[in-house]
Amino acid sequence: AFLQHLESGIRRTSRMNNSLAVAFIDIDHFKPINDAYGHHVGDEVLHAIARRLNMAVRGCDIVARMGGDEFVALLEDIKSDQDIVPIVERILHSLRDVFYIDHHEIIISAAVGIAVSPRDGDMEHLMICADAAMYRAKGDGKNRFRFFDSDIALASDRLLEMQNDLRDALSRNEFR
Repeated sequence: AFLQHLESGIRRTSRMNNSLAVAFIDIDHFKPINDAYGHHVGDEVLHAIARRLNMAVRGCDIVARMGGDEFVALLEDIKSDQDIVPIVERILHSLRDVFYIDHHEIIISAAVGIAVSPRDGDMEHLMICADAAMYRAKGDGKNRFRFFDSDIALASDRLLEMQNDLRDALSRNEFR
């Protein structure tokens, strides 16, 4: 359903000559919550996260869970990157407060990667770019966000090239 909303949003932005953003939200270290408190608590934390994310975005925005501990927000009617910053800051701020689930105090952090249409590509490319930016934000520390940019694209291209070179070298027995 999220991808259908994204596709419709991209069509609307081209008609209205504005932008939209995809914010890929990854919850840091979620697995230890399930391991320590059980999956029923983990599920409740995910529900609480979804509620907070929905309250942090504007009424015209959409939040969806992509799976596991990953969420995505579709931010429409964007004129510039500066329109996105306060929304993403509210997202991160909403997750900083302690979660009280089943008599447990749970503290989480998140990383957010942002890709903007049409600048960062088509529908499929937007998700890839937002994901790459999220990994860069995660590398920068807890509760961070990053916009996709040429440095991230270059690093992703280099990583893919290196992986292909290593795979080729293995198949040709070039390691000693």
